[in-house]
Amino acid sequence: MNYKQIVEKAQESYARYFKNVEPLTEKKTNDVVVDRQKVEEVIAQGEAHMAAISKIRPTTMLSVPLIIEKIVRSKVQPTINASKFLSYLRDNM
Repeated sequence: MNYKQIVEKAQESYARYFKNVEPLTEKKTNDVVVDRQKVEEVIAQGEAHMAAISKIRPTTMLSVPLIIEKIVRSKVQPTINASKFLSYLRDNM
């Protein structure tokens, strides 16, 4: 594919994706409405799941990388930082 073909394909894709979207004008706004109660329920469910996982202590678990990253930051990293030996290994390995 040459440059012109790539640009044409990109324009076609853009046109297909945005064909039903109205352009925003200064008079129109898209407000996001958040249900606070629903958000609090989801947070409570997440805390309940974390409590259950800490009791069960699974050896393997399938998860989304972002969730694993949050667990490592909140649970594992403080443990490593508190231990002089583990901190030494982290810094020198």
